[in-house]
Amino acid sequence: MWLLTYGERKHHVHLSHVLTTLGDSRRANESQQRALELSAPTSTMTHALLAIDATACSHHTATSSRRVAAPWPP
Repeated sequence: MWLLTYGERKHHVHLSHVLTTLGDSRRANESQQRALELSAPTSTMTHALLAIDATACSHHTATSSRRVAAPWPP
């Protein structure tokens, strides 16, 4: 019998992406850090996916900050 598992590292990689997409950068960053703690240095796919999410979080945070600082209406 095959036992399929969904490991904690994989969970945090996917959770990071979902939270990034939803714009919850703080929680996405937490998931990214946990996934990195659980992954081997040679896990290039994991590191690449997390780097993409981290970049998207930084962009989202910067964009949100500019929106808050900008006068309304534009």
